[in-house]
Amino acid sequence: MGEGVDGEHGFAGFAGGEGAEVDFAEGVGEGGVADEEADDDFEGGDLAGIGDRGSEVGAAQTFAKVGTAARVRSYDVPQAGIFLLDVVGEDRFEVLSATVDKSGLHQAKVRWIKPEPQSKLPSEHSALAVLLAQIIERNGKDKFADPIAIDDATWVGSRLAEALPLPPSIKQTLLEINDASLRLKTISQLLARMSNATATGGSGQPS
Repeated sequence: MGEGVDGEHGFAGFAGGEGAEVDFAEGVGEGGVADEEADDDFEGGDLAGIGDRGSEVGAAQTFAKVGTAARVRSYDVPQAGIFLLDVVGEDRFEVLSATVDKSGLHQAKVRWIKPEPQSKLPSEHSALAVLLAQIIERNGKDKFADPIAIDDATWVGSRLAEALPLPPSIKQTLLEINDASLRLKTISQLLARMSNATATGGSGQPS
């Protein structure tokens, strides 16, 4: 599952192709859908989804510089003041500038980051594909947007970055990497550290 939007760590690690259920509390504000511009930048939109910490609105809120656009697949209102959104991550973007309007809503001008080219998963990382296949089997294919690309280097690395029990800051770092091979290598190193820490009685959680 990708990171949910809760005003603390937002879309960290939520790269394109992952489905997730997101909770929004009433009062986040309207205007959460950004307006696209002809120059492939867009301006406006609620930045609650990429917050580092704090509440969804107000000048004290800080944000990551790279985030992921999300497309709403469905929504539900299970009780008053709670909105459940079923979303799928799409293209990444870099925040170029940000402002806060009179209501305390953060808005930003962003640049779309070009998608990584498709590339075959290197054989030395085949174990990561096996691990991801186990995660998909355990959680259900419906949690992952089609197509399932278990042999694609970018897809495997992005899905593992989302699914593994990593701190939000590390998920964010993996999201910002623009090299599929480097992302896979970094994940392999993180898994090795987690395994070694567990074997020696540590938490197994990278910091």
